[in-house]
Amino acid sequence: MKGPCKSCERREINCHSRCLEFLKYRNRLDKINQIKREEMNFISYSFDRKLKMGVGRLI
Repeated sequence: MKGPCKSCERREINCHSRCLEFLKYRNRLDKINQIKREEMNFISYSFDRKLKMGVGRLI
């Protein structure tokens, strides 16, 4: 996903804190990253549980 700043003609130093387009983009990106973190936490938890239970071990 490309940011709205790539071809913005109003781009200047410190404009991210004032630019509505960038703030919307950042909010959407933060939501996506939060979902990814939650999925990784679940995958990590599942893997740890399987290790503790011995699932998948060869005897």
